Amino acid sequence: GTARVLVLLIDFTDLAPAMNHDGAYFDGRLNGTSGSVQSFYREVSRNAFTVDATVQATWFHSTHPLSYYGADSSTDVDNANGPIYRLVVETVRLADASVDFSQFDTNGDKVVDHLMVVHAGGGQESNPTQKDLIWSHRWVVVDADPSTFGSQSLTVDNVQVYGYTMESEDFVIGTVAHEFGHDLGLRDLYDTDGSSEGAGVWDIMAGGSWNGAPAGSSPAHFSAWSLLQLGWVTPGDVTTSRVGTAIDAVETSGTVLRLGIPGKPQEYFLVENRQPIGFDAALPGSGLLIWHVDDSLESNNDDAHRHLDLLEADELVSGDRPTQSGDPWHDTSAGWGPDTTPDSRTYGGGTTGWRIRDISASGAPMTATIARDVTKDLAVSAIRLPFTEAAGKLVRTEVDVRNEGVRAANVTLTLDVYRDALQPANRMTGSTLTRGGLPPQTTATFALNFTPTSTGRYILRARIPGADDEIPSNDERVAHVLVNAFRFRDSADSSSNWTLNGFSNDLHRWRIVNDSEADGAAHSRPSAWRFGYVATLFPNLLAPPWHMLTSDPIPVVPGPTYLIFYHRYDLTGRTVEILPIGTNDTDEGSVEVSYGGGPWIPLARYRGRDLAWRGVSLNLTANITGALNLQVRFNASSDVMGKSGGWWIDDVMIASLGLGRAAILFGPVGVVEGPAGGKVRFDAKLANIGEYEEGFRLQAGATYPVTISTTAVADPAAGASVTVQVRVAAGLPIELILAALFIVAAVLVALAAILRRRRRSRP
Repeated sequence: GTARVLVLLIDFTDLAPAMNHDGAYFDGRLNGTSGSVQSFYREVSRNAFTVDATVQATWFHSTHPLSYYGADSSTDVDNANGPIYRLVVETVRLADASVDFSQFDTNGDKVVDHLMVVHAGGGQESNPTQKDLIWSHRWVVVDADPSTFGSQSLTVDNVQVYGYTMESEDFVIGTVAHEFGHDLGLRDLYDTDGSSEGAGVWDIMAGGSWNGAPAGSSPAHFSAWSLLQLGWVTPGDVTTSRVGTAIDAVETSGTVLRLGIPGKPQEYFLVENRQPIGFDAALPGSGLLIWHVDDSLESNNDDAHRHLDLLEADELVSGDRPTQSGDPWHDTSAGWGPDTTPDSRTYGGGTTGWRIRDISASGAPMTATIARDVTKDLAVSAIRLPFTEAAGKLVRTEVDVRNEGVRAANVTLTLDVYRDALQPANRMTGSTLTRGGLPPQTTATFALNFTPTSTGRYILRARIPGADDEIPSNDERVAHVLVNAFRFRDSADSSSNWTLNGFSNDLHRWRIVNDSEADGAAHSRPSAWRFGYVATLFPNLLAPPWHMLTSDPIPVVPGPTYLIFYHRYDLTGRTVEILPIGTNDTDEGSVEVSYGGGPWIPLARYRGRDLAWRGVSLNLTANITGALNLQVRFNASSDVMGKSGGWWIDDVMIASLGLGRAAILFGPVGVVEGPAGGKVRFDAKLANIGEYEEGFRLQAGATYPVTISTTAVADPAAGASVTVQVRVAAGLPIELILAALFIVAAVLVALAAILRRRRRSRP
């Protein structure tokens, strides 16, 4: 459908609008083909709904100054001189002579469908400390004539003006689309008492209205719950187990799954796959979002019992903060269930039995197994090992096996360590470990320690052979550690290897932060360097334009040499839009190296916002032709950065191996049987064992044949061969290496291969 919106403009005795804020300007902001309110609603509804705004190009003139309407009282905003809707009354009466309001009652109920009042000046939501500004809002005209007894309706052209939204002339798209969401019947999903983030940045009706750079330019889509209320999605009710079910991106498919709770019709879970598509491109991360809903409530103010609560994948580590890249679920075998944090229990603590396991890497689509408690299932639920270690040092690993079934089970776990490839010749060490009678819904932890003697990518493969359970896809898991030769290695535990410019009272400066601090984050816990705002009693008014974090001289010799570091950043750091929008909407961070005391050479620059921890690998080899000292410098500006945001740096290394890209394609654990003369089908899994987030596609393109030996049960001597055609995206530079062939029973297939992208230099 189409919502017709009447837009009226009003200025004040002491404040005229910006010169370029005419009717055409607002028409573009509201009805433009991209980056507008109309394009937002077309996108989020998948073209089921649009907004058609009619802008009355005349600026009407209030008889009052802005502060008359904007002044706050001691109890609320914008009401020191009476309710703020009186500005709507004044505006409508001024417009009555030139506007036919009846044309905006499209359903014939004698009420104007949608009215938007735009006032001159800024909005208080962008400047909360300025108490004379007006806070953008949606409300209703309760009494159009306070001088007459009783509530008087505001009636013009035989229709009533009741509901409205009000925004400033400097509005951002997120604010208007948020307030219009109220006009469509949606409630606020942020925590209105300010004690938490509510639904966070994942719904425009919460903090997601401010997503994007500039803030508010790329607001979040509606959450699954909001889409459900608007009627733009039809949820799929999960009533039976779905093994490896595909869940497409909700932005393009409208796919939402609902997990009901028997006896509690108002309490349920919603599952959606959010991806960086369209306006959702400014989300901090992607993957499955799991929402806990209780429709008997009307707000998110009770932190222990919200109406709409995001069950965050990183909640155990980062706490209940639905604003982070780790909130979505992906790349997890254990997934979510009654015994995870957060769990699948009811708000009252009752068991629902719901589990979502074997969650794939983030993408469109994703796959996952959704089921209630199963009878028999052993799962390799986690592998813990360092992300990097020095050659010759002991590597400690832990592997968790969880009994997800309902009865005790015996566990046999095989652990094997390979160097660079899953080939028998590359196996370095291993062990078979057992545990008898593992109780249901409990986890056993197994350890394997080894000492790598040379550099390389060491792959730990954990398998439960012969599990013969209901979900075989979680019987195997792999992880890796990059073993390196380090010339320098610093995990930001202290500042002893670094020098800083500027002064200790600069408002923006480098300092080591603990990940438990409000602005803290760390790649390897507990600390990291952060450049950003620091509250200071007497700030330095002459701070340097660039703030430098410079390493001490690092001795190096010719040979493969890489600078490696992990970082995340939000160099916008604002909560308001800065106009005009141009190149200065973000600060800049640069990475520079000096060889032998020479000039500083820039190697990488970063702008904007990316709050996921990412590894960076920069090849320095060509510039090291003899023994010398090099220095590394992280350089940041703070021209537009406010009190939020920053640049976090952790795990800075100079090493002989750079970060790389690698993946493993492996088949099922155990045997796959097929009839003589028939076909065999088996599932393969692709695991990323590189240091970068990757997207892999197996599709038409280059074809790689893999020959697999088979044996007939009746006659083991009767061998055969099967050629499996592995097709990879055209143009993707990969190598396919056959890893292992095991012959166990009739037409048995066990496939494990390496798909390794050839290393490419970072642009």
